[in-house]
Amino acid sequence: MNVKSSYLVGLTIYQLAIHHLYIHTVHTLPTTYSSSFQLLSAIAVTEKLIHILMETQLKEVEVVNRSLNFSGKDLAVRLFALTLTLVAAVLLGVNKETKTVSVTLVSSLPPIDLPVTAKWTQMSAFVYFVIANAIACTYGATSLLIILVTRGRNKVVSLMITILDLVMVGVLFSAVGATGSVGLIGYKGNSHVNWDKVCNVFDKFCHQISMALFMSFAGGIAYFVLIVLSTLKLHNKF
Repeated sequence: MNVKSSYLVGLTIYQLAIHHLYIHTVHTLPTTYSSSFQLLSAIAVTEKLIHILMETQLKEVEVVNRSLNFSGKDLAVRLFALTLTLVAAVLLGVNKETKTVSVTLVSSLPPIDLPVTAKWTQMSAFVYFVIANAIACTYGATSLLIILVTRGRNKVVSLMITILDLVMVGVLFSAVGATGSVGLIGYKGNSHVNWDKVCNVFDKFCHQISMALFMSFAGGIAYFVLIVLSTLKLHNKF
């Protein structure tokens, strides 16, 4: 039961009590006509004052509800999406590992040990992943600030935020798909094109990629939940 229904129920109960008191006064008071009339007048005035007070409080509650056209659930999920995408971008953005690898240049010569560094800038899919999550994180912070400033009362802004939430879902899932496919090749290799696996050498690098993938995927799910909440809110209005 919402606040408005509670007030209406309370007002109905009060009116029934006043009516009962009125009937009781008319039938049981062994007083003069003047005293009975005064008592009934006082009851009527009291009923009118209580009615005005309850209507005033109801209007104040409605004004507050209109001024806060967003829920704490939306803000919490948006903050969660912001955090997840930030962590994903940082995890892959600082990911770097150097290992000594034996390289055979000529079959007749012994292998040479060379230091090899794996970095996220060496693969375009990893670069796209970092940029996509940085964009999603920046958008999450900006949209959160806009919602707090407008208090969710601007319909055009709310519609644009919902559309951009949908765009963020597509961007994040595409980044996860691209990075996941490259990571799978690095983990298993591809014998058809003679691509050797590298995660057996750069295990820390690959492990950090998998963590970033999980965070980014969870961030995409969080933005999808925001779209579902917006759809449910629109459905409840109709």
